Amino acid sequence: MHSTTMRLKKLKNRNIFSPFSLFAKDYEQALRPHPDTVDWSKLLLAKLFLLQLLNNHKNQDSNPVNIDCLAPTSKELSELYQQAGWKNHASLEALQHSIYASSCWFQVNIKEKLAGVVRLQSDYVRYCCIYDLLVDKDHRSKGVGSALMEAAVQWCDQRQIQIVHLWPATGRIPFFERFGFQSLSDKHPMMIRSSSYTID
Repeated sequence: MHSTTMRLKKLKNRNIFSPFSLFAKDYEQALRPHPDTVDWSKLLLAKLFLLQLLNNHKNQDSNPVNIDCLAPTSKELSELYQQAGWKNHASLEALQHSIYASSCWFQVNIKEKLAGVVRLQSDYVRYCCIYDLLVDKDHRSKGVGSALMEAAVQWCDQRQIQIVHLWPATGRIPFFERFGFQSLSDKHPMMIRSSSYTID
């Protein structure tokens, strides 16, 4: 078996999250020749691209992202709020109450430091709202936010929550569309994800 394919399968079989793992299936398809015609130049380019991608993510894959169902401390959350530009954030005491009044938190820790969080509030039957998807500035664009959203969506799916909604930040609609969310309208900032509700 080709060494590239072996490395690809080894990565896919590991129970970890990385930005590469989201697209592994597409690149495996790219490596597989079309049954009717073989364009060897495209196949070669796909293999070279895959090798470069594997090399780029080598260090990240050796430090997998672990997601815990655990609330952050009020100090950690306050720091993430400040990084996100929320200057009028609450006191640590108010944040502490908010943290434990919430339904569920997921967090990612990298090298024993909080790298990102997401908060969910739900009635555990029909509705869930996703709030506060926050990633530390040193870990942005590295798959942490995607890992947290994947965990949040999976949590809702496991409980068969019918309608999940959120309010995306400016310019973030395409990111949430990757997880099945749809905008209610061009003028409405809310997005929902539902198997029982159709947006015309």
